[in-house]
Amino acid sequence: CSCGIIIGSVMTAGGGVDSIEVVSGDVAKFHPGKNLLVLAPFLLGEDAYYISRGDDAANLVTAMNKAKLFKARTLFDTDYDNLEAATKKYKEMSAEELQKSANLKAPPDYLLAGTVISRDTIVAPMQGVMMKISYRFELIDLQSGDVLVVAVDADDLFRKVAPGIVEAAGELLAK
Repeated sequence: CSCGIIIGSVMTAGGGVDSIEVVSGDVAKFHPGKNLLVLAPFLLGEDAYYISRGDDAANLVTAMNKAKLFKARTLFDTDYDNLEAATKKYKEMSAEELQKSANLKAPPDYLLAGTVISRDTIVAPMQGVMMKISYRFELIDLQSGDVLVVAVDADDLFRKVAPGIVEAAGELLAK
């Protein structure tokens, strides 16, 4: 019986980014191709959980670099009990301080902090893990102090979520 393939295909049909919305800030002040430092792991909202700490950020960085949206690197903090305080501290640091903390060759232009608002997963037979996820991203220009807050909702195979978000972000920044 090929029921698993059919059910899995139906479950994954129409997957992708459901919405990407600017919550605050001016998207015109942010430009692709810049050096971006992504804080990892992302913070968690009440209805969220990690699949593996840091995977959301790492997958996003990989997708950004592959698509050449940004020259992205990750700053991974392992003090899991104090991630909110650490995120606040990093957001207050200068580009040079972040460069030193992340051991980068050049200072980052932007800093990205993320929050997983909610996550739900289910197995799509013969396809993989489907993930319905909501993120809130805060993109900070480290020179001007401008902040862009973006909300993203996606529902897709786990491996396709980050590339889909990067594609949608590229379209948003191109407007």
